[in-house]
Amino acid sequence: MTDKTTPDTAARSTTTPGTTVKLPRWDSLREVFVPSLANWRVWALQFFGGIVITLGAVGFLRTGETSGQLVLGFLLIALVAVVWLILDGGTFNYYLDRQRSQTSLLRPAFFRAFKHVLPLAILAAVFYWLLIHVDRLDNYQYSFPGYLRSEFPAWLRRSVSEARVQNLYGLFLFVLLWIVLPALLLPFASLCADRGLKGFTALRSWARMFRNRTFWGVLILASIMGVVVPRWIMSWRLDPKTATSVSEGVYLAFRMLLSYLLIVGAWLMACSMLARARMKSEATPIAPPAAKKASKSPRR
Repeated sequence: MTDKTTPDTAARSTTTPGTTVKLPRWDSLREVFVPSLANWRVWALQFFGGIVITLGAVGFLRTGETSGQLVLGFLLIALVAVVWLILDGGTFNYYLDRQRSQTSLLRPAFFRAFKHVLPLAILAAVFYWLLIHVDRLDNYQYSFPGYLRSEFPAWLRRSVSEARVQNLYGLFLFVLLWIVLPALLLPFASLCADRGLKGFTALRSWARMFRNRTFWGVLILASIMGVVVPRWIMSWRLDPKTATSVSEGVYLAFRMLLSYLLIVGAWLMACSMLARARMKSEATPIAPPAAKKASKSPRR
């Protein structure tokens, strides 16, 4: 289960460990997007793993209310959570190992995530705690924009409708939920999947990853690709005058498959960029030759 690298990839990656080399803009973009599409095994793991996790969650919701069924449902949801953490943590480690050595194995990456499942579970609990608080802001999608618009000057209220303020509030919630929260927690997820509990103390690496502008750009693109576009695809409808129940079912399956593929692709793209940001945060810049000569020359 190894990944073969092409000669040009190996030539571009032959650098001294712990150093960074500036690539041309096109090569840098290619290093972000190509690795996320390169390994079909990672695609298959994410594709079928996501289906298994979804089926397990549905099975938990369909459990009964007797004591035995509640215990069985608790064990089922715990197993689903562990599988989810290992799946995503192993994906983080795989792309990180690929950035480090250009040839990585799937099994060690996922086994390392299995050993560090406890810090990943702590981070997942923090994520859901924040998610609950952010989700409460959705309750104010009508009252707060109306109150905010009422505080505008009269000339501004004539130019800005309440619907526009509601749209801006919805955009704010989208950015907070799908861009800001991932930008805060994904660097910690990469560190914890690789280092375990020590990942929570690597604040310098986290800060450098958080300040990486390319990381933010890829997160924005991934949120559009994995959230906005699938919602738009699921809103497609056939002509009700000519559609049949069979055609509606086939069309629904097509839309769901296409949306799911986009979600998986966006997630893998974000994981690949996360690994690059992690490597850049832990690297030391190479001083230019002029700077080295200046530092070696005696001061007068």
